Amino acid sequence: MAAPDPVKSEIPDYPAVDIQWGIDPEDCAVDEVSMTEWIVCCADELSLPRVEVSLRIVNSREMTDLNKRYGNTQSSTNVLSFPNGVKDESGCELLGDIAVCAPVVRAEATEQNKSEVDHFAHMVVHGLLHLCGYDHQVAGEAEKMEAIEVKLLHKLGFKNPYFEIECHE
Repeated sequence: MAAPDPVKSEIPDYPAVDIQWGIDPEDCAVDEVSMTEWIVCCADELSLPRVEVSLRIVNSREMTDLNKRYGNTQSSTNVLSFPNGVKDESGCELLGDIAVCAPVVRAEATEQNKSEVDHFAHMVVHGLLHLCGYDHQVAGEAEKMEAIEVKLLHKLGFKNPYFEIECHE
């Protein structure tokens, strides 16, 4: 039997997901394994096999600081995405960074009468789509992005996050 190729064994599995905690993981309704699985499944569905994504779970203060520095608001929001798109020396695309604010997601889930885990999954998928270039600033783009979110969330076993909103209009 031939010895394994040493170069191949040094190449990480893709998509690669780096989870960072700006809060105590015990204060989050979702664990690292679930978040990693969501991103890996979505990357596969979006045909993004050789990408790396960083996901940081933050508190309201850190999200407010990020918004002040990079966004157009002085408050905390549910999710921010920072696309990169650069390829490293191995050919892996460093897709970018996603920041999810756990306290905002928790409050929105309660306000919208949704499961915190369901809403968290939605924000991770939403952030990933922003890294892929999707946006919701224009009506046609918003509808396309929402349709992809619904499809990906369904694949992950979650309900349509827009269904309840549409039923109450």
